[in-house]
Amino acid sequence: MLVVRGAVNGEPVLIQLDTGKSRTCVDPAFAARLGLPPAPDGVSIRELSLGGVSFLVSSAKRVSFSGISQDLPEPIAVGIGSDVLARLLLTVDYPGRLAFVARR
Repeated sequence: MLVVRGAVNGEPVLIQLDTGKSRTCVDPAFAARLGLPPAPDGVSIRELSLGGVSFLVSSAKRVSFSGISQDLPEPIAVGIGSDVLARLLLTVDYPGRLAFVARR
């Protein structure tokens, strides 16, 4: 499981990168705490930031991440799926850093 630091509407969070998800998901407790506005079949995220790139997520599905967050320093707040990942070029350089580049 690949988990990275990012931000949702300026709030620092842990984000799961999940190539098996078709859409982005947000933890319901986190969505309520931030007051994310309702959207069709979920909530809207004005700004999801990874590295130096940001995205609008028009409808993130509410899904609990409590079952996979136990051994992490904080709970996972968001799991991004192909709706966002398709807009990224992701490189992993283990000795270096994780890099995100918006696809053009």
